[in-house]
Amino acid sequence: MIKTCIFADEVSRDFEEAVKLCKSAGASHVEVRGGIWGKDVTTASDDDVKRMQEVLNKYDMKIGCIGSPFGKCSFNKEEYERHLKIFERMIELSHIFDVNIIRMFAFWVPKELRGTPRHELKIGDFLSEIAERLKPAAKLAEKEDVIMALETEDSTLVGSCAEARAVIDAVESDAMKVCWDVNNSWQCKEIPYPDGYSHIKGLVVHVHVK
Repeated sequence: MIKTCIFADEVSRDFEEAVKLCKSAGASHVEVRGGIWGKDVTTASDDDVKRMQEVLNKYDMKIGCIGSPFGKCSFNKEEYERHLKIFERMIELSHIFDVNIIRMFAFWVPKELRGTPRHELKIGDFLSEIAERLKPAAKLAEKEDVIMALETEDSTLVGSCAEARAVIDAVESDAMKVCWDVNNSWQCKEIPYPDGYSHIKGLVVHVHVK
């Protein structure tokens, strides 16, 4: 069953106000990313998380997805290791909030290639490196019973559904699914349906609509 979920920080930078307004709009879930009283999911303390739970319980709302920034980084080893630590914290939050979907990404387009027309970026040139970096996270996701929802994001190496499918096939983990941002894929010159969808049928666990 499809559940209506709204990015809380796109409604208000105050978490309680955002949850209240999302509830009044008819949503049953919020996606948490920023707007946590001046913090985001990577910096929220345990006390902040407890306060978030109190707000959610007050309005009978739930978290639908952890909007993590995991993977919005370069291939640099030190930078990626910091992101692995972020992912570990996202898993902790997913267990606390009883939600198994963690949004993530597949690395920034390298600086020297930014501005390159999308059709000239060949995902095959990066697949082995992407898979090498993501496989440890995928194994952890499998162990912790959470889903890595790979978002189509045109500033990263995965902007289209075709690219998302290529990465998922390369990582070879049942823990990897798709967070389909339809507009982002469209900006990569991919026709969303039926073209884009044909690559990710059966893999979509979260959809962003703008």
